[in-house]
Amino acid sequence: MTVKGRMPTALGYVLATVLGSAVFAQPAQAQRITIAAGYPPCIPATAHALVTAEVAPPGPHASIRVYFRRHGDKDYYFVEMRRDNNYGLWAVLPKPECHTSKVDMYIAVTDPSGDVSRTEEQTVEVRNDKKCQVTLTKEQWEYAQNIVVGETGPQQQDKAVLGFCCDGIVARLASDGVVRPDQVCRDQRLAQTSCSCSDPVVAAAPWKRILPWVAVGAVGGGGIVAINEDPKPECSPCRP
Repeated sequence: MTVKGRMPTALGYVLATVLGSAVFAQPAQAQRITIAAGYPPCIPATAHALVTAEVAPPGPHASIRVYFRRHGDKDYYFVEMRRDNNYGLWAVLPKPECHTSKVDMYIAVTDPSGDVSRTEEQTVEVRNDKKCQVTLTKEQWEYAQNIVVGETGPQQQDKAVLGFCCDGIVARLASDGVVRPDQVCRDQRLAQTSCSCSDPVVAAAPWKRILPWVAVGAVGGGGIVAINEDPKPECSPCRP
């Protein structure tokens, strides 16, 4: 009699739990992240690509990143996206090397719980003609001179960003969350090497000041790293 009397109570508890979960699941689904990506129609062979996006709901988010790689390569890199005054998002990618003909990219949003929403991968052609141009705002241009490239694996540490020039790259965010100066690009700038294959055709904004330093925070550690850079950065040599 005692066992039979407890069974309805236990069953009722399970049903209440299931029904409660169903009720609370509906608002969570309504908050599902949507990403409207603004990929460039093409990437100028001698300039930085500009990627934009709109994310709803607007936040808070743990990170919003553009992942990119030379088409056909295995590993991705990433750059953090920034918000503009109209609550849109943008990021500037490193310049492609002269042997990079296409770039794969996608946008990923990580919420505070660690769940990740992402767009489909997009492959964008690199072109060297006057019809493929990009114009950057002053803020975007300054960002392009102080790029922190994120790594997705320890195998990328202390190595060049495959398929991309050093022009503007000053630091690397390692997969362990530590920000370090990009010594590879610094050495190549000191050697005054270049990855330019032809004269620039991009209609870039006429900002003349290159920021001499950039301050970035180490993810997870909360530290600040100040990186001094040469006033005239050069790109890395081509790596076929």
